[in-house]
Amino acid sequence: MMRWLLLLLVALAWPGPAVTQSMPAGVELPLEVRMAVRVLNITRIQEVQREISAAVEFTQRWSDPALRFDRIAAGTERLDLVAAEAERRLAEAFRTGGPEKTYLALCARAPEPPEGRIDAPLGRDPLRPGRRAVTPGGDPAATRYRTLATGPGGAALVEARPETGRTHQIRVHLAALGAPLLGDARYGGPRMVGALPIPRVMLHALRLEIDHPATGARTSFEAPIPPDLAGVRDALVGPPVP
Repeated sequence: MMRWLLLLLVALAWPGPAVTQSMPAGVELPLEVRMAVRVLNITRIQEVQREISAAVEFTQRWSDPALRFDRIAAGTERLDLVAAEAERRLAEAFRTGGPEKTYLALCARAPEPPEGRIDAPLGRDPLRPGRRAVTPGGDPAATRYRTLATGPGGAALVEARPETGRTHQIRVHLAALGAPLLGDARYGGPRMVGALPIPRVMLHALRLEIDHPATGARTSFEAPIPPDLAGVRDALVGPPVP
């Protein structure tokens, strides 16, 4: 019951051409939510929404509560089936490695070499609980990366594209390349650079590309860089060149 209600609310809030009602000013849906809504067939969801609305309007004329509930429940069951199928297809896509994820990382230093692919298995750090580490017997993990810009003090803006989805993968891989993320004290990143405080781990999920489960068309979703990361980037690396 909660899943179809959540999808109805998200679909109504989706700021795309298929839905006219937009989010309140200043509110940004997470990338994962916006991606899931796009992958769901919004047209089908809206059709079910109309059926539910029509059922409510029609049955309000009747005094029998059971009849009213049955009509509404039938529509919500259809919407739940749409959500379940989309969920199944998305899970299969991520399981087989179909989606391509792009992250931006602000690092204390540029990785060495500045561009390449690191293929290093990851597992639990035997000496430090709660941490991951490059370990010979760990799970296979690979990340493609490239340095986009380097600041006068050595801080670097790095693009990372993980080929696998291990816990803390980008953070551990870049630290292994000598480029710990700013704000990531767990893996050697500083929380202060000079007088500039680093508010959090400077990692941002920028883009997600996935094949649409219904049409097969490649679909891309992009999240704007948050203000705190943009501010640290501008101060240490410099604003992006237009």
